[in-house]
Amino acid sequence: MVYVPLTLPDSLPESVRTAIRIGVEPQLQDVHSMLGTVIRSPTDDAPPRRLQQPIALVLLATVAGISKILFHLPTEFDQVRYKDRIQFVECLKGYFPWDIDPPKGVFPEEAVEILYDVFRNPLVHALGFTKAGMPTVRIGQLFRGTDDPENSIEALERLEEKPYTEPCLSVTQEESVLLVDPFYWGVRKLVERWSGDDTQVLHAEGRLRKPASQSRA
Repeated sequence: MVYVPLTLPDSLPESVRTAIRIGVEPQLQDVHSMLGTVIRSPTDDAPPRRLQQPIALVLLATVAGISKILFHLPTEFDQVRYKDRIQFVECLKGYFPWDIDPPKGVFPEEAVEILYDVFRNPLVHALGFTKAGMPTVRIGQLFRGTDDPENSIEALERLEEKPYTEPCLSVTQEESVLLVDPFYWGVRKLVERWSGDDTQVLHAEGRLRKPASQSRA
C-alpha cells in the first residue's frame, strides 16, 4: 500500500496543481511514512517511541506554508500586524473540516488560535515549551501500529467521514491535546476544500504566475 494522493479538481490550474504537488504532497507523504514508524529504544526497559512531535511539526508547517503561498487573505486584513498569524488562523478557520471533526472543549474560532499559539509557535521556536502556569501541552497519536500499518494509513487517507471518535484537538483547564492522525486527515481535507474554492484558486494562480521579484514586492 502507498500514499493516497489528494483529490483535487480536474479544473485546477496547472500552476496551482504544481505548487501542491511539489510543495504540499511531499510533506504529507513524509507524514504518511512517520505515522507507521516505531523507534525502538536502545534499552529493553524503555518503551518504543513514535514520531508524534515531528509529525505535528510537519503538519503545522504545511498549514503555515499553505496559508502563506496559496491562501488569499481578504483585503480587510491588509493593515493588520502579525499577518503570518492571521493567515494561518483564517486559513484553518475557513477550510479545516471543523464541521466534521469539531474540537472538544473550545469553539473552532478558539481552536485555530490554540493551534498557532500553543502548538505551532512553541514547537518551532521554543522546543515545545510553553509559559509557566499554562495548561500542559500534549501531542498524541491514536493509531499505534499494526502488522500492516500501510493498510491502516491508506484507509485513513481515503476516509471522507470523521476518522476517530476522539477529535484532533481537545482542550481543558489542565491540558491541550493534539492528536496527529486525525489532524493529518484534517489537513488533507483542508487542502482539498481550499482547492475547490474558485476565488481562492484564482488569486493563488495570479500570485504563482508572477515573476519572483513581483511576488516579493
